[in-house]
Amino acid sequence: RRSVERKITKLILPVNEANAIAKALNKNVLFEIKLYSSSRAGGWRGTVVGVVVKSTSTGESTLWHQGEFLDKMPLFRYAYEMQSDQQDSEEVDPFAIVSNKHTLLGVGRLYLQSLIYLLDKHHVLPLLGSDGLARAQLRVHLIPYAELTNASGAVELGGKLEFDIKVEGIQDLRPPAKDCFLKLTFKGASYQTHHTDHPEGLTYETRVSVKCDEEMLSYLQHEAIEFELFGIAVARPSPMESTLDSTSPPKSLDFPKSKSKSEGEEKSQCQLIASLD
Repeated sequence: RRSVERKITKLILPVNEANAIAKALNKNVLFEIKLYSSSRAGGWRGTVVGVVVKSTSTGESTLWHQGEFLDKMPLFRYAYEMQSDQQDSEEVDPFAIVSNKHTLLGVGRLYLQSLIYLLDKHHVLPLLGSDGLARAQLRVHLIPYAELTNASGAVELGGKLEFDIKVEGIQDLRPPAKDCFLKLTFKGASYQTHHTDHPEGLTYETRVSVKCDEEMLSYLQHEAIEFELFGIAVARPSPMESTLDSTSPPKSLDFPKSKSKSEGEEKSQCQLIASLD
C-alpha cells in the first residue's frame, strides 16, 4: 500500500500542472490518475497507477502508464513556454490523443517467493486491462541459481542470487493488436523485448543478479516483477468483411420456389377479382 501511495503522491502535482497547462493552451484534454488491478487477487499489491487522458470535446480517451506521462511533462512545459509560436510550429502536439500509437494493453505482476526456495517454475500470468478483465495470458519461466543455500535448500544470506526471466509467448490477446512489446520492471530496473506483430511467438530472455541481504530477501517475499504489454490496437473486421472472400466467386442465392397453383385455386382467384370489379 505504501508503494501505491508514493506513486500517487509523485503524480498529483504533475497531473495538476498538466491540467493547468492544457487549460491555458485550450487543448480540451483532461488528465486523471487511474488505479487498476494487475492481479486477479486484487488488493493493494496488485494495484497499478496510471494516468487517463481524455478529450473533453470528443470523449476519446487513452491510458498512459506513469512513466509515459512523466516523460511528457517537459514537452507540456515547453509547449506552454512557446505558446506564442504554436500556430507556426510543425512539431507534434504532446497533448494529442493519437489512435495509431502504442498504448498500454495489459499489466501483470509475477510474485517472486519461488526464487527464495530456488524453485524452477513455469507461470501463466494474466495481463489485465484497466477494467480488470484479462487481455492476454503471458507465459513466463523463472530459473534461479544461488551461490549459497541453507539446510532447507533456500537462499542463504550473504550469497549471490541469479535468475533467468524467460518470456515464452503471449496467448489469447484480445482485442487484437500489432507491433506489440513487453516492458519488464524489477526493483526499479527496466527491460524491454523486441516488437512483433505475432505476440504468440514473442520470446525474450535476460539474467538478473542480486546480492542476498535481508532487504533483498524481504523484497523477494513481498514484491513482484511487473510486466506491461504495449501495442497498437487493430480494428476488428465487421461480420460482413469476415465472411466475404474476394478470391472466391460469389455464391448464387437460392430462393424457395413457390408452389404451383391448382386450376381450382386460379379459377377461384379470378372469380374473386371479377366480383371486386
